[in-house]
Amino acid sequence: MKVERQLKRKWGTRNQQGPNSSWRGKDNNTGKVAPKVEPQQPRNLDIKCLGTRHIASQCPNKRAMILKDSREAVSDSDEDGMPKLEDVSDDGGMEYPVEEDALVWLDDHGKVKVNKRVLFNLSIGRYKNEVSYGVVPMDAGHILLGRPWLIKRELLEYPISNYINIKGGFYGRDFNLIKISYGNSTQIISPQNFICSGRYLLKLESGPHKRSEQKNCLVYSRKNKIVKAVAVSVPSSPADNAEDRKQLSENYGFRQIGEPLPDNVTLKDIVDTLPRKVFEIDDVKAWKSVLISVTSYALGIFMIAKAPWYLLPLAWAFTGTAITGFFVIGHDCAHKSFSRNKLVEDIVGTLAFLPLIYPYEPWRFKHDRHHAKTNMLSEDTAWHPVWLEEFESSPILRKAIIYGYGPFRPLMSIAHWLMWHFDLKKFRSNEVKRVKISLACVSAFIAIGWPLIILKTGIMGWIKFWLMPWLGYHFWMSTFTMVHHTAPHIPFKSSDEWNAAQAQLNGTVHCDYPHWIEILCHDINVHIPHHISSRIPSYNLRAAHKSLQENWGKYMNEATWNWRLMKTILTICHVYDKEQNYVAFDELAPKDSQPITFLKKVMPDYA
Repeated sequence: MKVERQLKRKWGTRNQQGPNSSWRGKDNNTGKVAPKVEPQQPRNLDIKCLGTRHIASQCPNKRAMILKDSREAVSDSDEDGMPKLEDVSDDGGMEYPVEEDALVWLDDHGKVKVNKRVLFNLSIGRYKNEVSYGVVPMDAGHILLGRPWLIKRELLEYPISNYINIKGGFYGRDFNLIKISYGNSTQIISPQNFICSGRYLLKLESGPHKRSEQKNCLVYSRKNKIVKAVAVSVPSSPADNAEDRKQLSENYGFRQIGEPLPDNVTLKDIVDTLPRKVFEIDDVKAWKSVLISVTSYALGIFMIAKAPWYLLPLAWAFTGTAITGFFVIGHDCAHKSFSRNKLVEDIVGTLAFLPLIYPYEPWRFKHDRHHAKTNMLSEDTAWHPVWLEEFESSPILRKAIIYGYGPFRPLMSIAHWLMWHFDLKKFRSNEVKRVKISLACVSAFIAIGWPLIILKTGIMGWIKFWLMPWLGYHFWMSTFTMVHHTAPHIPFKSSDEWNAAQAQLNGTVHCDYPHWIEILCHDINVHIPHHISSRIPSYNLRAAHKSLQENWGKYMNEATWNWRLMKTILTICHVYDKEQNYVAFDELAPKDSQPITFLKKVMPDYA
């Protein structure tokens, strides 16, 4: 190995003035004050050795020292002036332990043995000294990490996110080792199969700016588990490689993770490939969906009335799913894909939302922005990742966020319903009038409908016939929404990086549910074509999806509902991170993340 050494010189002869000279003198003839004359620096200056009249690449002080396999240090020139290193190891091969802690290479076995020392002659001006150094074998990858033997570091393992974090050192930076597997091609290993050995990708972090390097790495360890690493070639994104996507699909519970959509593809390019018939409104099919929802809801109420107490949960689940169909009908009305008559759409949409206590117009305005800004960090009005600043703002809020995005996430649409749809300040001035009409309709339903239910059935009847099915609806509302746009590989982007086609096609998930759910919910989970064009009626979504599969199938994310998919979302997709997309709560605040730890233990992991 060659290690370049630079010997620093002092500056050359300075421009000195005599004792009688002054930067401010008078001209002998005119008596005027002479202007200050600044000494000019040489044009050719070597900033490394501070010598003049040459540049760094031509520095005469550049020397190379060769470290042989026998650990003998020799110069590549007999007359290069490099000071010789004198072997001062006089103890017959005795090993010198590193003080306090042990130096460990990631790509070697065991501790580094320091069994040789050298004497280095040092002189700076009049100062001269001799320093004894221990000789440690190194390579270029080690040098890039600074001087690890002078730095104490701490290893932290994060099996779910599949990386090891090394704290401290390297000029104040932390760096991560991300696990990848052996094989013909680089691929991400499953978090469930995390092992502290094999290949790793080094990620260097410094404040908000982050970058990735592939190097031979070393760590400075005390009592932590030792890991290994080698330099490897890795893709820029896991989704760039077919085998990586296949592995990620299995890890996350997906049937397919799509390729990244090229930047030059526009949303119009995708819409133009859809057949015209998928945009056609069919009044018969539209009112048929209304009939299905009304009939199934009436059947659900009958089941609740007649079922014994131990079958009530099943009756509530069915009725909650049936009432979700009302939401889908109002959803079509809001997108102007239910009827050619816009007044009919407004009336049907308002009535369909009333049993849900959902104000139709406020939801419509906010939902239109969700389609226009899908997976845009701040602008999307549906769910988006938690901001780190928000998460760290206070312990109480942090606890609430952990519970809300953890075990209570399947009901978090209730919080979204309260926060986004009843505050007039959240709407534009030209929207406020219609918002007030919808709020008045919801208030009238509460003021008239709830007392009638309580009058006929009592408080327990209100809980039994309205509240429990309503909670069932919010379970599906929350589940559908988070599955549609939330996954570890789906990024949220800032407005300057956002791409409409990528967000709608790559950033949306098609998920298959049991057939009876698809019927009662009018195929709302055939969601990718709905985001390509919201004007496609719900009864045409499957035909549109088939067309997208034929033309853009390799770019689409598809899944069948399973426990692993839900576990991935609930235990990983938490705090926004530009590089990783998400950072789990238990990686940022392990002590406060008992709910996440609980979910990891109790939730099934089969797909």
